[in-house]
Amino acid sequence: MGKKMGRPPTYSDDAKVYLSATEGGCKLQKGSERRAIINALVDSGGVMTLAELDAKFGYIIREPVMALQRAKWLRIEEAGK
Repeated sequence: MGKKMGRPPTYSDDAKVYLSATEGGCKLQKGSERRAIINALVDSGGVMTLAELDAKFGYIIREPVMALQRAKWLRIEEAGK
């Protein structure tokens, strides 16, 4: 049997997103939304909350952030942990 797929984790607005670019498993296209997220994190010193990212882009940016986490570009930690 194959590996079971569970629900993706859900994070609060206060969860911190950390840049983890030394492990990035794929290249990012110039001008892409994912590249813009990485650039925003670099400009802010490597860490932002999910709420700050949402505010910067003007919409909920969770899906591409989660994709970057799966590609090992980002690390997300829930606030208070």
